[in-house]
Amino acid sequence: MVKKIIMFYGKGCLNAIVMMPVLTGMNRNGKYKFEFVEIWHDKEGQKIKEKYQEIINLTIKKGKENSVPVFVDEENKKAIYSPDVETLLAWLEGPDWWKS
Repeated sequence: MVKKIIMFYGKGCLNAIVMMPVLTGMNRNGKYKFEFVEIWHDKEGQKIKEKYQEIINLTIKKGKENSVPVFVDEENKKAIYSPDVETLLAWLEGPDWWKS
């Protein structure tokens, strides 16, 4: 089963620029489907983020809930703010991700 992860980002965000090619490559492995949603300049993207704001507020440190990039795992009702690739993989698969 493919796991859908939403990445909320802002156009021009350096972290997003660095992460997007890596995540696009991960899309190809068939395990994940990253959906990229721009929220700084796109009103539709902002509306989509509003649907997930409760999950974001519950799982991200206060003060960072409106920052980018934010990743949301809708299935497991969790979110993470601005991870590096290794931290993102650990978040997605648990602490033993590197063993698989």
